[in-house]
Amino acid sequence: MKKSENTKISPNASVKAIRAGEQAELFDAYSFSPLEPNPSSKEGEVLKFLRGGKVLTQPMFLKMGGSWRLAAIIFDLITKYRWPITNLEPRSKPAKYKLEAWAHKSLEANHG
Repeated sequence: MKKSENTKISPNASVKAIRAGEQAELFDAYSFSPLEPNPSSKEGEVLKFLRGGKVLTQPMFLKMGGSWRLAAIIFDLITKYRWPITNLEPRSKPAKYKLEAWAHKSLEANHG
């Protein structure tokens, strides 16, 4: 393909790209800073369980004294509290929720 003659690249564009690359190396790409729900709330109970490195399903949550609203609680933990929780098998029933492994490492590094 022939390059368009009207396309001009600013000399500052390469300088900005280099500076952006330098700053990316100076700072972490993502700062993990989730919010903590009230420990006595359902969100707090679920988070405590998941922070133990365990997988949680709806039947397990019911046996723990939970409710039929596990998916809503997980949704709130992800969106409202910013916790990285994943469904290990999105196509299976029941869903299997787990806290991302990198979040465990980040928590251990930051909180000992």
